[in-house]
Amino acid sequence: MNLLMVVLRLIHIFAGVFWAGTSFFNLAFLTNTVNATGDEGRKVFQHLMFKTRFSAT
Repeated sequence: MNLLMVVLRLIHIFAGVFWAGTSFFNLAFLTNTVNATGDEGRKVFQHLMFKTRFSAT
């Protein structure tokens, strides 16, 4: 097997684990925290979504 393919496959695996981890963080912790803090949490979340690159895909 080509060394380049092994390196690219490892990068792909680590990127997938990172993506899954950030998705879990958003769903399990960030969303619940924003909901628990009420209006102030919603302001913070709106700032993350519209004034930063947090939602950039």
